Amino acid sequence: MSAGMRVGRRIALPGALLVWGLIILGARVGVEAPVNPFEDLTVVVASQVKLILAWIGVPVSQYAASLYIPGGFGYVVVMGCTGVVPAAVLAIAILASPASAAARALGLVVAVPLVLLLNLVRLVHLFYLGVHDPQTFGLAHEVLWECALVVTTVGMWFGWWRWASQRRDRATPFKAVMSG
Repeated sequence: MSAGMRVGRRIALPGALLVWGLIILGARVGVEAPVNPFEDLTVVVASQVKLILAWIGVPVSQYAASLYIPGGFGYVVVMGCTGVVPAAVLAIAILASPASAAARALGLVVAVPLVLLLNLVRLVHLFYLGVHDPQTFGLAHEVLWECALVVTTVGMWFGWWRWASQRRDRATPFKAVMSG
């Protein structure tokens, strides 16, 4: 195993736990008790985006799942913007793949938060584009980021699958094949 792979394995689980912690912390900031789980998920995601935008100095206001600059740009986070679909597709692909339970669990714990984090980066970038370069917002929203999410989700699954396959192959004892 190369030194890079050892370092990657050492930081994968703590990094995934950190991302999960940030997701949970962000979900608790300024969000009231849930009434409709799907509607509330959009509010949670909008709250997380608002928090990140505030950290980078963008003065954004929020009403439910709507983010806006008063008198300026705004958008509404709908269910399709939450990142749940690519995260669910990735989770299903990992669970449906031939691998050990430990490899599947590690794949889920690492990959799903990364897809959700990428989605938050997408929403922050789209808001920034909407404020500073509104004519490119549509292209970025409907084409570039959609493609990036699909390619990243498939790439994450493929990377996990290769890792799990190599791990499975190393765990399998040598089998001599005898022809008869």
